Amino acid sequence: MRLMIALMLWLSPLPPGTQPRFPAPLDLCAMVDADLVKRLVPGGGSRLEGRHCVWTKPGSELGVRWINDDGEPWDYTSAQAHEEYRRSLARDLRPDTSPRSLWVNGDSRDLLGGRARVVRGVGDEGHLLDHVAAGTERVELVKVVFRVGNLLVEVEHFGPAPGARRLRQGAVAVARRMADALVRASPADPAAAPVAPGTYAEPPIACAVLSPAQVRQLVEPSAYARTGNSATCSWEEPNESSDRRQLRLEFWAPRRGPAGDGVAQAKEMFAGWRDDDTRALDLADEALAFREGTPQVPGPPVVVFRKANLLGYVRAGDEAKAERAARWIVEALS
Repeated sequence: MRLMIALMLWLSPLPPGTQPRFPAPLDLCAMVDADLVKRLVPGGGSRLEGRHCVWTKPGSELGVRWINDDGEPWDYTSAQAHEEYRRSLARDLRPDTSPRSLWVNGDSRDLLGGRARVVRGVGDEGHLLDHVAAGTERVELVKVVFRVGNLLVEVEHFGPAPGARRLRQGAVAVARRMADALVRASPADPAAAPVAPGTYAEPPIACAVLSPAQVRQLVEPSAYARTGNSATCSWEEPNESSDRRQLRLEFWAPRRGPAGDGVAQAKEMFAGWRDDDTRALDLADEALAFREGTPQVPGPPVVVFRKANLLGYVRAGDEAKAERAARWIVEALS
């Protein structure tokens, strides 16, 4: 069979941490440095809105909250929280094309999100995102998202007056001190197994592997990205059927399997795509082009490639776009 999706998903490894590092509820507000809050929001009042702690005064606000799509944060494993963090980063790596109305500081504001930037030294992983007032170049809100074990936290710092640099510094400082407090509160997750040189520990974030400029050359302006997990992404029109997706990316990075180590397993999986109707491409370690469907009813064009233990699947509107996207991806991964 060409597509062994179930096998590939089963072989894709989870990061360490199959048990919650933090299995019981924590007081989120108590994790925030009180002296730092006084400097960032002097004279501000505090309130608790469910999982959202807010310190606010006119023209300035600091908020922290747990992030989780379903259930309670402490019900997650570290592996599940890592996957949710990757989905959050995938969304934040795509800048807003139109303003969004956000309720901040007691008012609705039209803000444009920029492109996320990774922040080092904040928990296990973290990133920062500026929000600019619509119609201006003024940064009014900065968001930091970070993960420690199975917990995901979002910090938001609002204030048009301090300026972008001070907003970023404040948000990162709060996030870093919260992350440090969480690290001290619980033993670390088991260390990840070492990755063989030249191989991939996990697949790339599919929605972010192509630049916005490259995506614009591959799909219609009205197409938008959708993802079910961080290693897959589809660009499609609203209400468009799945067989009419303009671009579909999927990645797998087996570490081990029945065939042996990650590279051996990826080679065996890649061989499942090869048949008399495929065409070899000079790309990565090996690559093939073909059309899904049958000879009688051909489907959309596809390019698949293998780079060490990483497998990539690219489906596009025409053969040229599929090959162009695959070459851009391989270049980005080099």
